[in-house]
Amino acid sequence: MFKIIALVLISIIFLFNLFISVKSYLARKREIPEEVKDVYDEERYLKWKAYSTDQLVVKMVISIVSFIISLALIIPDVFSIVAKNIENHYLSTLAVLGVYLGIDLIVGFIGDYVLKIKIEGKYGFNNSTMKTFVGDCIKKALLIIILFVGLTCLFIAIYEAMGDYVLILFSAILFVIVLFVAVISPLLSKVNNRFASLEEGSLRTRLMDLLTKNGYNVRDIKVMDASRRTNKSNAYFSGLGKTKTIVLYDNILKTLDEDEIVATFAHEMGHGLHKDSLKRSLFSLFSIIALVVLTWLLVRFPEIYKDFGFNGVNYGLGVILLFECLIPLVFTLLNIPMQALARHQEFKADETAVKEGYGDQLISGLKKLYKENLGDLNPDPLVVALSYSHPTLYQRIRNVKKIEG
Repeated sequence: MFKIIALVLISIIFLFNLFISVKSYLARKREIPEEVKDVYDEERYLKWKAYSTDQLVVKMVISIVSFIISLALIIPDVFSIVAKNIENHYLSTLAVLGVYLGIDLIVGFIGDYVLKIKIEGKYGFNNSTMKTFVGDCIKKALLIIILFVGLTCLFIAIYEAMGDYVLILFSAILFVIVLFVAVISPLLSKVNNRFASLEEGSLRTRLMDLLTKNGYNVRDIKVMDASRRTNKSNAYFSGLGKTKTIVLYDNILKTLDEDEIVATFAHEMGHGLHKDSLKRSLFSLFSIIALVVLTWLLVRFPEIYKDFGFNGVNYGLGVILLFECLIPLVFTLLNIPMQALARHQEFKADETAVKEGYGDQLISGLKKLYKENLGDLNPDPLVVALSYSHPTLYQRIRNVKKIEG
């Protein structure tokens, strides 16, 4: 019965993701809102349609392949066969996780290669060499393995030592880790990218004056060498406390004029003024509690594992069931209000730029960024509500104009 439930949940999640992809594909035919009709000319619009189609097709293929692999591993009890003669439950867990992570990382590598090297390269976005791409993949794989294996072993140790108190202690540990990562995120970014302080000049003076005017301190204004990997432009805010940093892609310095960069910077400063990173970290506490409760339920009922060929609890299979069945389902529901909060924060950050007198420059800058990045001008509203962390471009423009009166 438990295996059937797991297969049903995996199928529901797959069909939901397929539904989102199909809705996104069909939305390409939606009429472009009046506010953003000037973003693309005919040639650029056709290029966006081709780019979005290629991306969606590849992502759908990856989703289908992952779904088939999951069924192929679970239905014939492959994981119990792998761990059959291993007595030590730590080693048994590692064996099962090794198979799961190994296949997942291979599929992820192929998917990333097609999306980042082939598709992004086809449309003039990718600047990564194979050496850089492979290096990024290796670092990502090592981080995933360390997190999965480390946190699983930590959970086993705490659960065996403290029993049900694992709910309190492990939740606290995960929340501290989330906050710690938020604090050191500027340092973690340096693993894959190089950063330099924004050079002295008119732009830096204007940005520093903007920070001083609002009584806001950041560690530095950094420029990231994004052009080493992509031609896309962006800016973001990261860090907490003394590590607060506003980062500009080096590409954005070429894409936008100085006023538009100041407007974009004011938006990112707005995130800092509103303590959005801290709010997102606090909101993630609900996700952490849900994660720990689900994990606890999986180890509290050993009979679950008999349906998968095990005699008792196998923590590795528990992690797989958690990430294949339960987390996608529960977190999809939690993600809806979380993304709604994120979209609200974007509106509020835009408001900061408008109050500084850069509403028109923010609009023109956003239009340039969407044009350069081949952004979707009119995505399906349901897809936006379910998964978008940013409002659509036309929604942001309408909000800016509403504030300006």
